[in-house]
Amino acid sequence: MNMLPMILAKPFASPRRRSTLSKPGLALLAALLTLIPLASPAGNLQLVDSPLFLQTAVQPNIFFMLDDSGSMDWEVLLNAGASGLGEEDLDLTPGNDEDRSEFCVGFNTLAYDPNATYTPWQGKDKLGNDFQDAQSMEAGGFTQIRRNPYCPGSDTTSSDCNDASNNGTTDLTNPSVLTLAYYTWTDADSDGA
Repeated sequence: MNMLPMILAKPFASPRRRSTLSKPGLALLAALLTLIPLASPAGNLQLVDSPLFLQTAVQPNIFFMLDDSGSMDWEVLLNAGASGLGEEDLDLTPGNDEDRSEFCVGFNTLAYDPNATYTPWQGKDKLGNDFQDAQSMEAGGFTQIRRNPYCPGSDTTSSDCNDASNNGTTDLTNPSVLTLAYYTWTDADSDGA
């Protein structure tokens, strides 16, 4: 009879012992062991502000940009429900509904809104004067309006006021200059266009 299997099996055989911890106790012990935080070697780590391969500090990468493209000169900015971009110039003698819609704030968000309160620009003109509120036409108010509010009168000497289109005033009493008008618009199908 071969004794080898019995010799090998004997050291692994042990009498049945009763565990001192129950299954819920073991589960609780395992849960508590997972909640013990491990020491972190990165606790006092100092992070660098610049890439390691650079010897000098890096300037912030914030870029401030003003859009002075051609679209910033458009006088018609269609509302969100419209299907196009808009047109560059207003037709100051509207002859049809499409042209008249350009003077309606419901269609052109840049159009005059009689329900809005308009206030003067903040800041000062070239001479240091605060920008003033314009008087209404009904009250016998302004008949001239500055082409560029920063350039008072007919200043043509400074570099920012030397363009003929920027200096001086426009005579609002001249009917050939423009017809002041706005039109109301009702969105019959509530589609915003």
